[in-house]
Amino acid sequence: MTFDKALYDKVDGPAKAALSAVLKTKDYEIINGAGDELYNTDVVAQKPGGPVVRFECSVKNKRYFDGIVSGRYRDIWIPLRKIINKNISDWYVFFPDTYNEMLMISATVVKNSPTRIVENQHKQPEETISVDRKQAIRYRINPDNTADNLGKLE
Repeated sequence: MTFDKALYDKVDGPAKAALSAVLKTKDYEIINGAGDELYNTDVVAQKPGGPVVRFECSVKNKRYFDGIVSGRYRDIWIPLRKIINKNISDWYVFFPDTYNEMLMISATVVKNSPTRIVENQHKQPEETISVDRKQAIRYRINPDNTADNLGKLE
């Protein structure tokens, strides 16, 4: 398992902020602040009177993200460490490093997907959850932080 602290520091805050901004336009209250460091989920939100919903954010480089969307890549790889370290998220959210789109996958789908060993960005083997890209719901993020649901990937 490889964890790149410098990369994490670069993308974690912007990913949480982007998701929080979108959720606010959908009448969610953000329970944890963008700067809060939670180790079992990234963003916790709730609509008035509704259930608490937890989100795990991840940022992919634009080329990889576009490959998932276009179908060039069949699966979305999620490091197993994001699942087994007491993660309590309800949704897994993936952004390109431009933050103008996002993909959402339910935790149920993630937890029921197979594991496989892949070569990570450091050219090291890493155990991942391999989620069929067709399980992802795609959203376009507009300049006003509203998000258009573009449906599941085909």
